[in-house]
Amino acid sequence: MPNVKFQPRTVNRDRPADMLPLDVVSAAQNVIPEDQLLRQAAGNAQVGPDPLLHEPRWLLAAQTDVDAYWIAAGVTGVVATDLDAINADITPAAFLPVSALTSPYTGGIIEQNPVVNARNSGPYWWDRDPLNVMQPLPDWPVGDLCDAMRPFREYLVAMNILAGGTRVPDLLRVSDAAPPGQVPQSWTPGVDSQAVERSVAFRPGGLVDGLELVDRFYIYKTSSVYLLQLIGGQFIFSTRPVFATFGALARNCVIEWRGQHVVLTDGDLIIHDGITATSLIDERVRREIFDNLNGANQENSYIFLNAAQEQVAVCRPRSGETYPTEAWVISLTDGTVGQTRLLQETPHVNLGIVSPNAGSLELTWAEKTTQWNNDPTRWNEAGFLRTADQLIAAENPGARLWQLERGTQQSGADLVANIERSGIALDAADRRKYCRRVWPSFEAEAGAVFTIEVGAHDHPAAPVLWGPPQPFTVGVDKFVNVSAQGYYLAYRVNATAQLPWRVTNMELEVEEMGRY
Repeated sequence: MPNVKFQPRTVNRDRPADMLPLDVVSAAQNVIPEDQLLRQAAGNAQVGPDPLLHEPRWLLAAQTDVDAYWIAAGVTGVVATDLDAINADITPAAFLPVSALTSPYTGGIIEQNPVVNARNSGPYWWDRDPLNVMQPLPDWPVGDLCDAMRPFREYLVAMNILAGGTRVPDLLRVSDAAPPGQVPQSWTPGVDSQAVERSVAFRPGGLVDGLELVDRFYIYKTSSVYLLQLIGGQFIFSTRPVFATFGALARNCVIEWRGQHVVLTDGDLIIHDGITATSLIDERVRREIFDNLNGANQENSYIFLNAAQEQVAVCRPRSGETYPTEAWVISLTDGTVGQTRLLQETPHVNLGIVSPNAGSLELTWAEKTTQWNNDPTRWNEAGFLRTADQLIAAENPGARLWQLERGTQQSGADLVANIERSGIALDAADRRKYCRRVWPSFEAEAGAVFTIEVGAHDHPAAPVLWGPPQPFTVGVDKFVNVSAQGYYLAYRVNATAQLPWRVTNMELEVEEMGRY
């Protein structure tokens, strides 16, 4: 039997291993897709003040001409930090704690001004001065609340309204246009105002969330999608249904990528341009994500974009969890899949620009601890500075922020990554095989050490009998000697505290042993 060569490309933890192609691994930890291969996810590192003044639950990046801040809306208040020395309490006066509220925040940036909507105490805006607290939006009706608020061009859109003490889940409000550099000054429809209020009741269900897409705004219920468009004239805005087969699972489950929306629905991950909708995941990944979803806390699900890697990360709380502890990472270019641990629990992750003065982040050449060809982030002559988007994560419990995709540690401990594949029959499930050698090829720095295990089992459902781990040093070793015999073969690659690496090729030296 000739040597068997393959490239591990994606993860499938749901389908039986003996039914998978050779380029699919059946188990993995802390590996993500990259260029149609699997790469070890980088670690994370704590950033910013420790502790923050309030435990964070939702994050938003905001800038001035000279500074970049992160707003951390939390359990007992709201913090603004430059991820260095600033730890400013910008909690609005009427703020109410959100400790028991699922998915408590939405918001965004309008005319450079950050807006944070708290579902239980109202929408507020901040003037980006750490000496000032957030203020209520002008003319927002006192006592009214909304489940979600997002910017759309120079307007704000409020969805699912509690008006005068009565919940109107289909109700939509659009503000008047904001003056340049300011937030909208009116929510009252009238002759001199573009503000509107209307019901979006084409199909059942309350409004969940919405997001801008070029010059359009898409509104999501749990099982349908609507278009809000500026048309001018007497009606100012039009609303019409566009999709009737899917919606958004929860708030913060929609992102924009290349003129399209990526949406986590109540059973799929969809990408659409307003006309055509396509699933980004297949049945095996759907089952893995949704069969393990904690229904009691499903509203704490969210997705985030890793723009540099062109990936979307799906985060949902598993059974027994309040907030997600892991992310399923899907390549937006080729559909390959990986999985990585987050923090002990992670209420939110967001992408945004950080200040070059943020001393706890690696933002310049001098601060980098990795070799340029092994670093997962983008390099340029001037360092990262203001052109660098970073992934920042909130931690629960604790009042801390973390930078993702950094270093070789995960939450302060050495990062452990592995890939595993069992059920390898080589199209001959009725014949025993003997594996004597493995010839791996890694894209990793010289001296990186991996352990490789090979095992066997005689039935797809039987446990694998693993051989002893064999060390493999990049730049020194060409192969490892192993010994495994059975109808089905298995292999495992482990790494601890290594810089990001990829398996570019695996080659098993196998001999056929006959039927018995």
